[in-house]
Amino acid sequence: MEQTFWEYLINTWKKTYYTQPLWVVCSIIALITGLYYYQKEKSHNLLIIYSLSSILLPSTGYWFIKYFFSLRSPSLIIYLESSNTLFAVIEITTFLYLFKKLLNTEFISRIIYMLWIVFTSLCVLLFSVMLKNKFSPDQISHYSFLLEIFELFILLLLCLLFFYKLLTTDISRVIPISKSPSFWIISGLFFYCIVSLPLLLIGYRLYISNPHLHLVTGSIHYISISFLFLCITKAFLCKTTLTI
Repeated sequence: MEQTFWEYLINTWKKTYYTQPLWVVCSIIALITGLYYYQKEKSHNLLIIYSLSSILLPSTGYWFIKYFFSLRSPSLIIYLESSNTLFAVIEITTFLYLFKKLLNTEFISRIIYMLWIVFTSLCVLLFSVMLKNKFSPDQISHYSFLLEIFELFILLLLCLLFFYKLLTTDISRVIPISKSPSFWIISGLFFYCIVSLPLLLIGYRLYISNPHLHLVTGSIHYISISFLFLCITKAFLCKTTLTI
């Protein structure tokens, strides 16, 4: 008997211990909060786009496409990695812009701009390879893992730079640290990177050799990004400029 869409979703969610819908719910909360406390600020707009893309691209869109269009590998893998890569571009663009504003030095700004160019160029290259079907699905997944590792490594280093600046600057004279939106956002991002980066380093090997354990590591990754969106929600609730 053919599964209904909701039966299919529940069976899919069960494999990752219902952490995928947790991620989506946290993204929706962040999106609604950001729209409710909307401010005319580029950082605010980027975080709203990031929250929306988190809902539509890596998970929800994949569920709909797989169920309603009955895609099979390699087409399904190509769609999944394409959506993941597009999400990564939106993610790194959002946070690199935030770091550019927060670290606010000409040298760091140039480095950030160069990193953005390098990363987006690699993503465009991966897109072109996928469209031309030059690599097998496993190779595409492998390069997608490498891109995510590179992205999170960049963001982790910038998080450390932000915390160094925080420790060497008396920010409490401007605003209490608990009311600083940037502190909440970067703390959430740091947790996301520090948890997900080691998982990605072993993720591809597990994806090939131990699919069940790969789903467990994926669940931990979903929890870490859910925490990031809760921190973004907290930043929106501060009701002030996000780069303070």
